[in-house]
Amino acid sequence: MYQGPTFWSQSQDTSSYVSDVCYFRVLFLAPVTSVKLNVSDDDHLTVGDVISCLANTDYPPVSYQWQQYLNKSWRDVIGDDDGSKITLSSRGVKRLRCVAYNVVGNKRHRIQSDKVTLYVGVEKGKCF
Repeated sequence: MYQGPTFWSQSQDTSSYVSDVCYFRVLFLAPVTSVKLNVSDDDHLTVGDVISCLANTDYPPVSYQWQQYLNKSWRDVIGDDDGSKITLSSRGVKRLRCVAYNVVGNKRHRIQSDKVTLYVGVEKGKCF
């Protein structure tokens, strides 16, 4: 007859537990509350460079949408995004932000990053 585990220990990340018979992981459901852009210190980039964003959580899964400021409003970037990363595919001055969202308990949580102005393939002090 099974008497149960003789010991339990908690991992350093506090989300895993181990006994002498089994291992299980506790998943914490966290709404997305912040998202940060990963852009180099230099705002002058070249065509083909990739920038990324990262939310404060990855479970439940986070979806990302890139937006560009055009004609006095934010518009979704269509066909040029790959989740949390975007490739800068053309020259010009670009104002971008990243929107992250996930669903916890049937409620959608949405947060946007700070905006960033990037000069892609444009020399400092010169317009194209």
